[in-house]
Amino acid sequence: MVAIPNAVFYDHREAGAPFVRFAFCKRVSVLEEAATRLKALAG
Repeated sequence: MVAIPNAVFYDHREAGAPFVRFAFCKRVSVLEEAATRLKALAG
């Protein structure tokens, strides 16, 4: 898990100041399985 600076998500840096964004990094195989499952749901 990594913390990502919020400044890149806001036109005005102050707007993102009270928030924290985290990324949960996954192996490519996990992301591919997720994509397969989502495609199956879309049908």
